[in-house]
Amino acid sequence: MLAMVSWAKSTHAASSKKLVCGKKELTLKNCQLEFKNYKISIWKDKFSVTDGISRSLTDLPLIHDKTEWDTVRFSQIGKLYLLEFIAWQEPDPKDIQTKKWYLYEIKAEKAELKLDKPLFKRLLIKGPGDMTSAKTDKAKKFGLKLKNQKVEWFLDREKGHLE
Repeated sequence: MLAMVSWAKSTHAASSKKLVCGKKELTLKNCQLEFKNYKISIWKDKFSVTDGISRSLTDLPLIHDKTEWDTVRFSQIGKLYLLEFIAWQEPDPKDIQTKKWYLYEIKAEKAELKLDKPLFKRLLIKGPGDMTSAKTDKAKKFGLKLKNQKVEWFLDREKGHLE
């Protein structure tokens, strides 16, 4: 009996952990993530966070049909729960797109946008038929790390702390 209880707990714990949206979910702009008590449902224009007790709904700045989701992931760094979006914005009139990094701190009662940074740009070049190629800027290094019990973000030479 004890072995069955341990197996059931480990199976439940393993099944309730999904931290990254897959390629198909990114294309459809519809994804479900889970970690510990949090369940996050993400759609084209908003996302909801449920912690088992309360639920919050947050609008996304990524609401255009031509926005391309690149990466969506949920993580815990130190004591903070963070939801990262990396997406190509809708092209401007000159066919230039900006890849942006959005970072939300997830709390039981709300999700708060902590970072909205451009990573780099690309120029879309239309070819014959439906062919499109792109010329891009040099990619910048970016990320998060835990330093002295604080979460530090960096983007190329720029950096800061999440409070």
